[in-house]
Amino acid sequence: MPNEHIEYKCSKCGTPTPREKLTVKRVQFATIGAGYKTLRNRTVAWLCESCLNDDSAWMQSALAAAPGMKNTKLNKKQDS
Repeated sequence: MPNEHIEYKCSKCGTPTPREKLTVKRVQFATIGAGYKTLRNRTVAWLCESCLNDDSAWMQSALAAAPGMKNTKLNKKQDS
């Protein structure tokens, strides 16, 4: 397996891209609170810089979709 050749390319546009220029998009499921525990995670995409800037999840503000933060002062500060 170590001799296996991996072709690094953007998952969205398919452009061959050096490994160090790709950003890994992951999904993570974890418990809530301090000292949280990751239950499961997976990689869903490798994105080049231009596709990263077009990704809606990347461009979204940090707390925009956080269910516990809706209608709070902290969330409103993030939206402005």
